[in-house]
Amino acid sequence: MEVVSESGRALRDLVASFMSLERRPYEEVAFRKSVVDTEVSAQKKLASRLSSLRRLTQDFSASGALSPFRGFKVSGLESTSVRASTSSTALSGSHQLEVRQLAQTHSLASKTITADASGLVALPTLEPATVHFSIDHGGDEPTVFEIELKPEMTNREVIRAAAEAINRGTTDLAASVVQTSSNEVRLLIQTRGGGKDARIRSISDVDGSIMSALGMSGGETDGLHHATVQAPQDAELTLDGLEIRGASNQLKNVLSGVDLNLDAVTEGTIEFEVERDDEGVSARVQAFLDSYNESLDEILTLTRAADEDGRNRGILASSSTFRSLRFAMRTKLTAPVMIDGRQQSLEQIGIIADRNGKLSLKASTFTNALQSNPNLVEDIFSGEGGVATRLETLLDGYARTGGILDQQVEASERRVGLFTRRMQSIEISLAKREENLLTELAAMQSLIGTLSSQQSYLGSLFG
Repeated sequence: MEVVSESGRALRDLVASFMSLERRPYEEVAFRKSVVDTEVSAQKKLASRLSSLRRLTQDFSASGALSPFRGFKVSGLESTSVRASTSSTALSGSHQLEVRQLAQTHSLASKTITADASGLVALPTLEPATVHFSIDHGGDEPTVFEIELKPEMTNREVIRAAAEAINRGTTDLAASVVQTSSNEVRLLIQTRGGGKDARIRSISDVDGSIMSALGMSGGETDGLHHATVQAPQDAELTLDGLEIRGASNQLKNVLSGVDLNLDAVTEGTIEFEVERDDEGVSARVQAFLDSYNESLDEILTLTRAADEDGRNRGILASSSTFRSLRFAMRTKLTAPVMIDGRQQSLEQIGIIADRNGKLSLKASTFTNALQSNPNLVEDIFSGEGGVATRLETLLDGYARTGGILDQQVEASERRVGLFTRRMQSIEISLAKREENLLTELAAMQSLIGTLSSQQSYLGSLFG
């Protein structure tokens, strides 16, 4: 209704004042929805944090070769051309190493071709044509590759099509186009690893003449293909007096639990040490404790009771599910662990709990325990009934897909949906109520105006 008069504006103000009272149920539902929205956000944030902690407890629950307490490191190779990585199956010891030769792949290159010209091969005049060539690289049968030639192709595009066909057709070879000058290119074909025994034996055209035009067709001469630009060879090294050959420069388990990556030939013999990585283990344990403490703080913030003046109440303070979780987490980590009939605890290995249940690491005590009795440290965490094992079981019930946290979030989101639909229903009712009020009051105003006119008229008649 368009209202422009002074009386109309007064009428609309009257309706707005009345509707502000009528909107109170809507505002109450909106407030309740905002509270549940905040709960959902808090629940999701907590779920993410507990999921991260759960992943860490899974790591620390592992025993044997997967245990994070069986960490090793290699020292002495930091400034050399050899890199090393270790696993939990490594054994401590001192070693001597000399790298005399790196492994190389077999590489073939075409003759130099003018890139932007054409005429490398006879191109079709109208429709695309398909040609084939084959490469014998050690399989039961040579691999056949297919190229589609188009009338408008340049030499560069023909060579690129050949390279793409090789890369599509096999995982044993890699091909690329190398630009050797501003307008000159060569096709490069390489074996993918394999050392001395992985080589390209022959190349031939099945139909067409691409490989012949590139100068790459033919077979081996004196043991190598005539287009060879890099001969294949194995890595050769001496480790503690033992001669070792490898088809790759990445040598797996050359020592038990130790992989070596060879970057260059060494200048003589180098010495290195495989030893326990106590610092690395301590750092992983500290990361676990940090995640645990942050999770405790999060739960405490979300579930704390209001202070004396009724403020700062946690958004999940009314949930017994989350209040009990914090206590349960503290119990799982601080309760003793039975090992060989004796009670053991985190405190014995330098992990101390304060009165709020938060844990701190006394580095010197933990390192001593790790060096003197690593099996005890591992068992306290990951043995049957170990603290990480117990905590993982607890968190699994909360943080797994479909667990308690997922159920809580789903329940809260259903409540949000109910509130949203209730608000929409109230809005529709309020709109109708406002429209009816405006109509009714406008009618009353009109009636009053009519009566006022009649009163004035009668007054004038009867003077």
